[in-house]
Amino acid sequence: MHQGLYGERVGAFSVVCDAAEEKKRVDSQIKILVRPLYSNPPVHGARIASEILNDPALNKQWLGEVKGMAERIIEMRALLKKNLEDLGSKHNWDHITNQVSGRVLVCLRVDC
Repeated sequence: MHQGLYGERVGAFSVVCDAAEEKKRVDSQIKILVRPLYSNPPVHGARIASEILNDPALNKQWLGEVKGMAERIIEMRALLKKNLEDLGSKHNWDHITNQVSGRVLVCLRVDC
């Protein structure tokens, strides 16, 4: 199972430095500060996932939403492939509809 939980952490941190050497030192310190934030994600995402998976009504709703997203991806891939072919492309675009991940790799250069 994969659940993406977005928007958990927000904000911006900007630093203006006078010199390249100062920037290197500041970057080094910021990396030290930020590393634990990425290595130890907040626990509330796991709690949300647990709530969804253990509540039959929420689980049913979530599964329906996942199915809807998968169907939409399949539909959009088929439409992309059809439009590329309708526009006269002579390339084989089968990989667009054959892929099973949530992303699709499409080369749009002339020499592909």
